[in-house]
Amino acid sequence: GIGAEAHASAATLKALMGGEMHRARLARAAHAPQQANGFDCGVFLCSFAESLLAAFAADSAAFSLRSTALPVDAAAKRAEMLAAARALRPAPPSDSATAAE
Repeated sequence: GIGAEAHASAATLKALMGGEMHRARLARAAHAPQQANGFDCGVFLCSFAESLLAAFAADSAAFSLRSTALPVDAAAKRAEMLAAARALRPAPPSDSATAAE
């Protein structure tokens, strides 16, 4: 099941990272938000990580997974992620730059 997959993934990460994760352990978070469908995994993960870090940065002493709000508009988040990826992509050479070579 999912638990066995999670443990296998954690063991693989520990092996890949060597001593960096020597004390890491897998724990089930009782109040973690859950994905509502089976096709927005990446969007959900990025939204959750973003919300988690923002909530922790705002008040680490009072941080709780229960208080971590997730954006519900997956289409808007996908568009935001696509725009960010496109902004990181190098611009193609212009025709005048290739003609000068």
